Amino acid sequence: MQPAMVIVIVGACAVWLGVLAWRFVRPKAGGKGCAGGCCDGPEKPAAGKRAGGTRTMMVMSDDLRARLKARQS
Repeated sequence: MQPAMVIVIVGACAVWLGVLAWRFVRPKAGGKGCAGGCCDGPEKPAAGKRAGGTRTMMVMSDDLRARLKARQS
């Protein structure tokens, strides 16, 4: 019974790794691996870009202190 359980668990792990590998290497729209129009769908927008939004820039506290000193003097 234990060898059968081990075979099932190892098989499930192998299948899951195969799915992850396919998701990593499959052709993406507009990529070099997409020859012959296999995936001519619209490209997905980048995750880091917001549609029309402005980005907030983080400023270090040392920079803020230096700027305040420059304004006061």
